[in-house]
Amino acid sequence: MLVPQQAFTVLNFLHQNVQTPKYVATFGICKMWDESWKVLEHPKFTDKPFIENDYENWWSVKYTMSAKEMNSINNETEDLEVLTSTQHKFNGCGLVISSEVIKAGVNIPPSVFFVHEDTSFMIVLNKLLGKIPQYIIKNILVVHNRNHPKKRLYVKGERGGTMNQKRRSNDWYVKANKYSEENCYNLFNPNYKAKTWNDVWK
Repeated sequence: MLVPQQAFTVLNFLHQNVQTPKYVATFGICKMWDESWKVLEHPKFTDKPFIENDYENWWSVKYTMSAKEMNSINNETEDLEVLTSTQHKFNGCGLVISSEVIKAGVNIPPSVFFVHEDTSFMIVLNKLLGKIPQYIIKNILVVHNRNHPKKRLYVKGERGGTMNQKRRSNDWYVKANKYSEENCYNLFNPNYKAKTWNDVWK
């Protein structure tokens, strides 16, 4: 993840000026998979087309952007575009969480041990605190380089040209992904028993 210097100024402003001690905040992101993400997309990205497996266009979710490119976009911003929403939507990249949210008990559930930590956090947030504000700083871009060429070089046994191919080249990844996702969407299901790493290694 690339974090622009403007983000720290915004964080300081939020901390000093928000009227509600419990809040989350997000910055602008690249073009995402479907319309549900539009509220978070940076204005320069949001009207661009979504193209599956697009690694070339600068607005694409799979493009690897440099800090220089990110800074060039953010340096165009003169006045902040800030939205407030109680319909929470975030992907975890650059998510800002006020300390009062954590103090209230919202966190990533231990049962979500591998993936979907952002979604599980959002589910618990909605369950415990309901419609607290989410501040969306639309025109300050943070970059999540999901397909950075140096990402996941440390994982034993992975092979493949793309990030998805690398991840799915190991059976344990496929299982852990599946079980962690099941756990996420059954957090408050009284009849569901959470899977663990022990289930992955069976």
